[in-house]
Amino acid sequence: MNILQMQQFKMIAENESITKSAEKLYISAPALSKVLYSLEEELGCNLFDRIGRKIKLNHNGQQLLEYVNVILKDYEQIYQHFNTIEKPLKPVRLCEISGDLLDFILKPFFQKNPHIPVEKEIQSYKKALDLLLDNQADIVFTDNFSLDDAAHLLKDNHISKLYLLKNDLFLTTPCNKYENIYQVNLRDLINEKLIRVSENDPKSINFSNYLEDVCLKEKVKLNFIQHYDYDYFAKIASNSSFSYISDSLHAAFYREACLSKRFIKISSKSANQQIYLCYRNNDQNVFLLANYIIEVFYSMFKSFKMLSHPHSIDDRN
Repeated sequence: MNILQMQQFKMIAENESITKSAEKLYISAPALSKVLYSLEEELGCNLFDRIGRKIKLNHNGQQLLEYVNVILKDYEQIYQHFNTIEKPLKPVRLCEISGDLLDFILKPFFQKNPHIPVEKEIQSYKKALDLLLDNQADIVFTDNFSLDDAAHLLKDNHISKLYLLKNDLFLTTPCNKYENIYQVNLRDLINEKLIRVSENDPKSINFSNYLEDVCLKEKVKLNFIQHYDYDYFAKIASNSSFSYISDSLHAAFYREACLSKRFIKISSKSANQQIYLCYRNNDQNVFLLANYIIEVFYSMFKSFKMLSHPHSIDDRN
């Protein structure tokens, strides 16, 4: 005997009528009669006396009703208790850019919204978008190349798309090198000795994919003399005597490097990545975090552009 059967028996006992009880329970009278017959078979006794087509609760039925009333009352209390308990919030699933870039800018958000849990993982821009469309992520960074084949799917999945920035590539070099050069083509760097983050480090997956794609399209093989893991590179890059390739994203996050480095824009046509933030727009917590990220990014990259391009050819024209 389950809870539903107890509720159905209680209704029959109170009405002493299969027809009236069936109407109140929105089921057919034959189906309810079958439930009653099943209960009597299970308990091995009649619960009602049959007088013609009428039924009357007998002693067995009265005893069962007493037990059923107690059980259903306890069940209601259990149900009310567990439905008033505050459920843990579903975490916002965020596919971040690379490395630990978001840790610093998210600290103020967590301090203001400690009740919103966030789960982070690093994925390629294409994989992140796939996860978002498959409802396995809530906020992702992606790019124009990944969106080309999927933009039409966003609206149907309650996903908003917002442009963040053009992710330029830069030759990042000590201040005493190339003092009068403001833009350079990737082909001009073939003989330049460069250092880089290892392309096998998962923390650099999106930058590595972007750089490799540009080099492939430009048919250029750069001269990387040393490869470092992501965390170590972040520590040594600002003081290194060697040049390296960076992008707007990383240069803006590590702005202290701007004090000892020059950022020379790489003018190759293939370096045309655009970064977007895509997020699920039907969840309040997702919306709060997404809008916080957007505001921080706009502020951060406006400052970086002012700092890194004071004499660029584009700005002077």
